Amino acid sequence: MNFKFKPKLVPICVHYFLFFLAHDFSMPYIPLLMRSLGLTLADASLVNGLGPFFCFIITPVLGYVGDKFGYKLVLISSLIGVIASTTSLNFIPVYREYSAKIGLDRNLHN
Repeated sequence: MNFKFKPKLVPICVHYFLFFLAHDFSMPYIPLLMRSLGLTLADASLVNGLGPFFCFIITPVLGYVGDKFGYKLVLISSLIGVIASTTSLNFIPVYREYSAKIGLDRNLHN
């Protein structure tokens, strides 16, 4: 295989490297955020487990819609959806209090 270095692709590669670096560093804290909102560990596990399943289902659907109506429309609607869903996380009410405990005592299990 003959690989050529393409300098035009360097900004895209740097962008995706930094994006996935930030994503992978922040993902372990998502269950803690869910626990602080009052979810149990089972609820947080269910929410985190359903994410990849929905991505598996939605990706081909968005590809089909992009082929039919254009990728620009799908990109803009996806960005609006991500912004709306991320903003809506600020308005989730706390229905159970949970304070994180750190220690090696037998009584501190969740």
